[in-house]
Amino acid sequence: MDGISAFAAEVKQLNSDLQKLKVTPELSQNQLHFQINKIFVRYCTLTPFVEEYRNCQSRNDTNLTSQQCCTFKLLIQFFNSILYLSNQIKSIPISIHQIRTRITTDKYNLMKLVCHADLSTQVLKKGIYFKADFRCLYTDELHMSEPNVYCHIISGNQIKELQEKLDSFQINTETAPVLENCIRILAYKDDKRLATFNNLKLLKTKRFDNCISVLEEKCALLFHVKILINNQLECIWALSKPVVQITHTNQERLAEATIFWMNYFPYETDEPFTVQQTVSRDALKAALVHEFNIRTNFLLHAVNIEYIGEILLKFAEEEWITSEKFFKTHWKQERSFWEWFYSLMRFLQPRLNNSNEEHNNPKDVSVSAIWKAGLIVGLIDRQRAVDLLENYSVGTFLIRFSETNLNSLNIVEKVSDTSVYIHPPFDPQLIEATSLANCIYNSSRAPFLYSPHKGEVLNRDEVLQEFIRPPLSAANYPELSLLSNQYYRPCNS
Repeated sequence: MDGISAFAAEVKQLNSDLQKLKVTPELSQNQLHFQINKIFVRYCTLTPFVEEYRNCQSRNDTNLTSQQCCTFKLLIQFFNSILYLSNQIKSIPISIHQIRTRITTDKYNLMKLVCHADLSTQVLKKGIYFKADFRCLYTDELHMSEPNVYCHIISGNQIKELQEKLDSFQINTETAPVLENCIRILAYKDDKRLATFNNLKLLKTKRFDNCISVLEEKCALLFHVKILINNQLECIWALSKPVVQITHTNQERLAEATIFWMNYFPYETDEPFTVQQTVSRDALKAALVHEFNIRTNFLLHAVNIEYIGEILLKFAEEEWITSEKFFKTHWKQERSFWEWFYSLMRFLQPRLNNSNEEHNNPKDVSVSAIWKAGLIVGLIDRQRAVDLLENYSVGTFLIRFSETNLNSLNIVEKVSDTSVYIHPPFDPQLIEATSLANCIYNSSRAPFLYSPHKGEVLNRDEVLQEFIRPPLSAANYPELSLLSNQYYRPCNS
């Protein structure tokens, strides 16, 4: 709000001029209309500061400074005054209607700078708890009260109504989705004005639009509270990021697809939740890489990013990809690439161990831990794995994710100067019961591990020993002389 607070004096003068406009018999409707329009034109000339809250691109979680709080109060006063006065004009001309629309929109956008909402998830599953925070950056009151903050789920059409009506907007709670624990106190603690919803729960889902799939219907959480501004109660609020309601776990993947596309490819219009239907292959690749890095807390290597780009070529038409084709086209084993990719992100997410798990197994030996250690090549196809091992010595192997089995891995091992053995994928249940390191030790003698993340060939025993879950069962090495063609491939020479 730095740009806004620089124009505090100008806004103060606009308020002073508005206060002089009192509806009296001496002041005709035409004169009132003329004066309101004149003040509005002056307001519109403050372009830099108007654009700051019209765009609302930046996100800042620090409290407003005293200067910014002062300007915020002046703006609220200006918006309320000009809306009140324009309401006094009985026969509303088009220009007054345009002024009201613009002022209402600007007040709506100003709230997006002053109030923020954060959710622990954007997929709300019936009966499952989730967390949310409502933060108000305005802290200018001497004795701040602690009013209740209310939370509701609203549809895209209701968001449009909120934009248009703002102060007169109301929610029909009887027809809305039912949330449990949806009221919290807006407290001032540790220099933050915050309402924390630790145990929100979706008790009852609600369809707002029966014309679209339930997994594609986007909603939002509206947090609202009344606080004292300019000696009168003012409703302030924040909207969350888009959310999708689900009732079953098997709906989660497609709901996450809706959220993924909405988060990365919104289409900036006045219509809520509008998305780009077609995006470039490079843009989709960048979004997938970013999402994977965030969820797994580890950066994909260049070979992984190259792999994703090559896969996306299969869905592209002249370098452009539609959401329909990306999410619904079969890729491997009658699965979409998104199903495989999303399942892998979930599989590699860092685990949160409870106290009992930490006591019984203090060392994390999960696949996600080995991935974060940079020991898994990861996302590459079989031929690329063979090519990577071509220039390394016999006994070198790498770890990759299976493309045909969900949440499974296999090792690719150089067994001679001219050939590479592609091991069958490990059983995910076996990996879970023991560990990936155990499975590798039980299936191969290969002593050297290659990973581009480390940039070198590593001694297997030195890097994998810490990920073994005792006891290590007896090795069951395959007979390499009896390999089927399915898993045996020559090196390119």
